[in-house]
Amino acid sequence: MKKIRILILVLISIAFIFGMAGYIFGSIKRNSVETKTNMNIILDNYKELQVNVTKYNELRLRYEKMLEDFYLDSYKSKHEEYLELFSEYDDIIKSIDSNVDNIANKCGRLYKDLEVNKVCDNYSKTYDRLIDVYASDVDSHNEKIKEYNEYAKTNLELISKLHEGRDSSDEG
Repeated sequence: MKKIRILILVLISIAFIFGMAGYIFGSIKRNSVETKTNMNIILDNYKELQVNVTKYNELRLRYEKMLEDFYLDSYKSKHEEYLELFSEYDDIIKSIDSNVDNIANKCGRLYKDLEVNKVCDNYSKTYDRLIDVYASDVDSHNEKIKEYNEYAKTNLELISKLHEGRDSSDEG
């Protein structure tokens, strides 16, 4: 009878040890898969972010080209064109926001992949600069609209911003 108890105790202990080992190895495997998935999300979104930044820069060049022909007396005829351009600007900013959110949600830790860590360390600097320039462009253009409204005694709509840029007092 004593041998049966010892045998049962040994079998329960062995089952417990194997159960714990299975749980630990399963947990390590799940963590490894999750880490790999997170790294892919970061890298894929960073590639998309780079494409969106290129589109953003192309749009800014278009805007700067349009500004070369900016005259108060002819602004009203081009107002809709500017509104369309800023609508495209907003669409690109929304795509960039999505990329940045996806990266930020996965960058809360250190990864074994140096490229992933580099992305996590630097994406926000690029994003902050883009948003600052975007906000500055909208503010600057709204000043032009206000100037035109005063000049022409009219009330053309101002452009709304998706984001505020940093105040110059925030820079350090």
